[in-house]
Amino acid sequence: MIKAKTEKRLIGILLSLISILIVNSCCTKVHCIGADDLNDISFYGFNQQDLDTLVIKRYNKDSNFQNYLDSLFIEPEYFTSSTEYEMVHLTDKLIVDYDYKIEIISTRQTFTITDFIVEKEKCNTGFMCFDYYNSLGSYKVNGETQTYGFLRIDN
Repeated sequence: MIKAKTEKRLIGILLSLISILIVNSCCTKVHCIGADDLNDISFYGFNQQDLDTLVIKRYNKDSNFQNYLDSLFIEPEYFTSSTEYEMVHLTDKLIVDYDYKIEIISTRQTFTITDFIVEKEKCNTGFMCFDYYNSLGSYKVNGETQTYGFLRIDN
């Protein structure tokens, strides 16, 4: 009688463990790219020659570009190109806790990036499982709100 109860208990535990493994195997395990991964900027309407030298200046958030912190001089080593855009890969990630000025030296253009809005969104969803990540809800380029979910600058 005791042996039968022990066997039933072991079978119950074993079935519970198998169920947990099956449920967890339904979860996807991908890296959801969002506000914590701002190491690329897509430039629409530019060519690679335009983007051969960039200066990214970082400022305290909401300082109206009065509190300069530091800058990053970039000569992009590689691009991802398409017929629509040139994507510049940055050596350092941009952090949403700051405002930025991006200067394109060859075209003498300056773009401001401000007012990052970060939202929590579900990622790696599946049956009874999900993670949250920091999604890039919106930001402003030269005062115009952008909602692409990635950094985009239009010429």
